[in-house]
Amino acid sequence: MSDIRKNPFFHPVTGGLTLVAALTLLGVGAFVNAPEPVAAAQTPAQSAASDWVDHDYAKVRLVSAQTEIGDGALLLGVEIALDKGWKTYWRYPGDSGLPPRFDWSGSENLKAAETLWPAPEKFTQPDTTYGYKKHVILPVRVEAAEKGEPLKLSLAFSYGFCDEICVPADAAFDMTLMPGEGERSVEAAEIETFEARVPEALSARGSRATARLENENKLELLLEGGNGAPPVLIVDGPKGVYFAEAELEHIGEPSRYTVELDAGRDITGEMLNLTFLAGGKAWEERVEIR
Repeated sequence: MSDIRKNPFFHPVTGGLTLVAALTLLGVGAFVNAPEPVAAAQTPAQSAASDWVDHDYAKVRLVSAQTEIGDGALLLGVEIALDKGWKTYWRYPGDSGLPPRFDWSGSENLKAAETLWPAPEKFTQPDTTYGYKKHVILPVRVEAAEKGEPLKLSLAFSYGFCDEICVPADAAFDMTLMPGEGERSVEAAEIETFEARVPEALSARGSRATARLENENKLELLLEGGNGAPPVLIVDGPKGVYFAEAELEHIGEPSRYTVELDAGRDITGEMLNLTFLAGGKAWEERVEIR
C-alpha cells in the first residue's frame, strides 16, 4: 500500500487529504478554480443622427430615438446647441425673435409629424421673449405610413438665434430609417429628457382656465383651482395675432390675468394656447375665446 504521506495533497497537520485532493478523488476536481461563465456581450447602442449644421454661434442637427422604424411610431428631435450668451426661440417668441419652422414636405412614407415644445424660459432683456439657452432638443413625434417600407425623412428647418444681434438661419436634413425592430439609439435618452419637459395638461394641476375679450385690444383670463402661487402665464394662439406679456391683476379664486393684444380683427370663438410656468413645472390648456 502506498504511503499517503507521500501524496502531494496530504495535509501534515490533520493527517488527511486536503479539500482539493478529496474533490479530485471524487471526480469533481475539474470544477475547482473553473472560470465563471462569461455573460454574452451586449451590442452597444448605435447613433441615429445627422451631421451638425454650423451657424457660427449655434449649430443644429436631426436626431432619432430609434435606429429603425419599429412599429412605425418614432420620436425624433431637432437638437440646437448655442454658444454662451445666445438664445433661440419657442413656438411663440414674444416681443421679438424668430420661431422655429419645420417643413417635412420632401419626406417619403411619412404619414404625420407633430412638434412638441419643451417649456421655455422667460427672458426680459432687452424685451420680453420666450425660448432656450445653451442647449435644447425640440421633440417631434412622427408616424410612418407603411412600417414595412423605408422612412425617408427630409426636413427644411429654419430658426433664429440672438445675443446683441439676431441671426436667421436655415438647415436641411435627410435621414433614412429602415424597417426593423427599432432599437434605442445613443441619442434616445436625451431626446426623452426634453420630451419630459413638455407641459402637462392644466387639469394635472387641478386647475381650469377661461378666456374672454374685454375689448378688441385686451383679453381677460381666469385661473381656478390648484395650489401655490399663481404661475407665470404665456398666451399664444391665432396666427398673426400679437400678445403682450400677461399681467397678474388679482390673486385669489379665481386669479385674474389681462393681456394686451393686436389682432386687427375680431377673434371671438378662436382658440388660445395658455401655458403656465411655476417652480420648474409647466401646464397647458387650449381654450376658446368668449
